[in-house]
Amino acid sequence: MQFLTKKEFIRMFICAKEEIESKKEEINKINVFPVPDQDTGRNLLETLKGIVKIIEKNKNKPFEKFLEKILEGALISSQGNSGLIFTSFLAGFTEKLSFLGEPVDAKKLSFGLEKGNQKAKESIEKPQEGTILDVISSFCFSFKKEMEKTRNILFLFKKALQKAHQALNETQKKLPILKKAGVVDAGGLGMFLIFKGWFEGLLEKKILKYEVVFLIKNPKKSSKYFGRKFSLLGDSLEILKVKNFLKIHIHTNFPEKVIEIAKKEGEILDLKIENLEKPLK
Repeated sequence: MQFLTKKEFIRMFICAKEEIESKKEEINKINVFPVPDQDTGRNLLETLKGIVKIIEKNKNKPFEKFLEKILEGALISSQGNSGLIFTSFLAGFTEKLSFLGEPVDAKKLSFGLEKGNQKAKESIEKPQEGTILDVISSFCFSFKKEMEKTRNILFLFKKALQKAHQALNETQKKLPILKKAGVVDAGGLGMFLIFKGWFEGLLEKKILKYEVVFLIKNPKKSSKYFGRKFSLLGDSLEILKVKNFLKIHIHTNFPEKVIEIAKKEGEILDLKIENLEKPLK
């Protein structure tokens, strides 16, 4: 995919709304920062509902006016800390893309993401590491960096999404309150899911999460090594060492990456991979 038009942007925001809607309670449950009010999922969902509602009424507008309506929908409906940060991101993103015009190629998209990242940071008086800002920055930086290799937007999104997931998992290590609670940042999870929804909109299908379970016989590396590697690729990670075997359990969007790492470090036995989500119809 070399270009995005208004049609792709409509799908992107619809899929982002559906992704947040399906994970709203999961996001709310882990909401402990900046205050444990357990409403981050709801706030992001309300913001996206407002965007989808207004763009469906204005989908025949010229591209620049259409982008203005995206921001208008976010401004009207945004709630809470995460909703406002996401809206700030959209302010920079839509402003830059409106200036650059349609169709949007990878370079223009990168400029838009970079401006959105800048606006998101500026919206916080005292930005902290380990928050939604980390996920946004990681996605935007990776997208720009990977453009040295290709201008295929789908490839760039996939790589940026992997880096954003890594940044999300690392939020737990950066903020003491998250580490104590044993959770990632709720706003960061929400933003990752929005980016995931955008990618699903471009693919026109849902990215599935998988449960992967297997044994590694005679592993060359320690449990801690696999813990570090696999924690960046998913959640619900469990590693059990018995004699010369490691039993691995993980929920991941990237099962092929998990298996690739494992194969390099030992013999894989009794591999089971199961879909945990149903694709969009």
